[in-house]
Amino acid sequence: MTSLDSNRFEVTSFEDVMPPAQSYKDGNPTIINLIAEPKDVGRRIVDFFSGLAFGTEGTFEKVAEGIYLITPPDKNE
Repeated sequence: MTSLDSNRFEVTSFEDVMPPAQSYKDGNPTIINLIAEPKDVGRRIVDFFSGLAFGTEGTFEKVAEGIYLITPPDKNE
């Protein structure tokens, strides 16, 4: 896993999910470039971030093939 900048991460394995998850928990919209093989690992990573967003009332969306955006909830609403 490498950080492309402070809020954009390449995730190649399930072990790489903590830095982008922490970025999200710190209140930053975070871009995840998912480059995981095999596909079942990628599915597991997507499930993790979906659950993180759902559990914290944030959003998780696919913006392009292999690119996802996880956005924390708006604290002003």
